[in-house]
Amino acid sequence: MGEFFDEIKRYIGFTAEDAATLARLHAVLSPDFRTFAEHFYDVIERHPRARAVFAGPTQVERLKGTLVEWMESGLIGPHDERYYERRSRIGRRHVVIGLPQEYMFTAMNVLRLDFHRSISHGVADRAAACAATAAVDKLLDLELAIMLRHYQVDSEERLLRLVNRPEVG
Repeated sequence: MGEFFDEIKRYIGFTAEDAATLARLHAVLSPDFRTFAEHFYDVIERHPRARAVFAGPTQVERLKGTLVEWMESGLIGPHDERYYERRSRIGRRHVVIGLPQEYMFTAMNVLRLDFHRSISHGVADRAAACAATAAVDKLLDLELAIMLRHYQVDSEERLLRLVNRPEVG
């Protein structure tokens, strides 16, 4: 799967400079990570189909901490094969728990907008803010590509099982 990840990085133009920009951005955004996680799960709470995949408040509190760690590692990197494997586990987990992909996809926009807002307030230099926003967008698009890949693989596997199922009757 490293080939998949490398191809996606090339496709969106995720460069070493983007990775360096994200690492520098960590100091700006990290004080807000807990607020972002709270907002993220507040949005989920307002949508019954998205909320239904969670076991309750204890699990949500644990997942807020996991989301903070996800944000940390996304900005700090490195964005290598191990990164891809860790992110793939998350994508597979979303499939296993039955999180509808439209919520996974649109939830990423909740984080994207929170990141953009903090960049606009925390990065005074306009060129640096634009570079930071572009790097965040590329990172979140990488995340989406990884997660959507697992929904695709699951769909293909279900279809194969259906096609290869012995006929009854």
